[in-house]
Amino acid sequence: MLANIGEKKYKNLEEHAYMYLQNKIKLKEILPFERIIELTIAEELNMSRTPVRRAIQKLEQNNFVTIESNKGAVVNPPFIDREKYIQRVEFIELIFIHVINHVEAKSIPLDIQHFSNKLVLMNDYLEKKDYHYFFAIERTFIVEFVALAQNDYMTELVSQTHIDLVSRCNEDIKGVMERNTAQMIPRLMEVMRSMDNQHFMQARKQVRTTINHLLLSAIR
Repeated sequence: MLANIGEKKYKNLEEHAYMYLQNKIKLKEILPFERIIELTIAEELNMSRTPVRRAIQKLEQNNFVTIESNKGAVVNPPFIDREKYIQRVEFIELIFIHVINHVEAKSIPLDIQHFSNKLVLMNDYLEKKDYHYFFAIERTFIVEFVALAQNDYMTELVSQTHIDLVSRCNEDIKGVMERNTAQMIPRLMEVMRSMDNQHFMQARKQVRTTINHLLLSAIR
């Protein structure tokens, strides 16, 4: 019985530490990418480090922090909501249009078979409903496409944008992205075929149509 009482008290301390840290993160009293010092929190709450450590582990499970080796817990950036999703999708649209313009202006050759193979692989994972690997291959497709513009900074920026969309979106936006997976493969294939056939105006139109579809699905 005493063991049960001790365990209940321990859980209460852990829950108290969890709520304390969660509120500080939500109120931006602890900022994104800032470290959470276990000992400091324990002293602030006048408790041992063990319930604080458990609370931090729970925060990681709920995507509030990332526990890094030799660094401890680092606060994650905020979840991507509907508004932030729309901003990022519109940014990707601008980059895609820029890449198409660059390929057209510089007459850059396009390895259509290479990109087609990526789309086939995406479709394989989609049929298995393996969204993790679907989005991983989608990211490599987008990164390699943007690399045609020969701008390393832009390529890295788009890569990070896609990573954020997949890993930091809330449940609502996650559902939107998963529902759109089946549409993405034929739409991207159409963009590549248009570019391969030197129909760059059609490629730009297809990109805008695809982005509009994504935006509409997010606001419905």
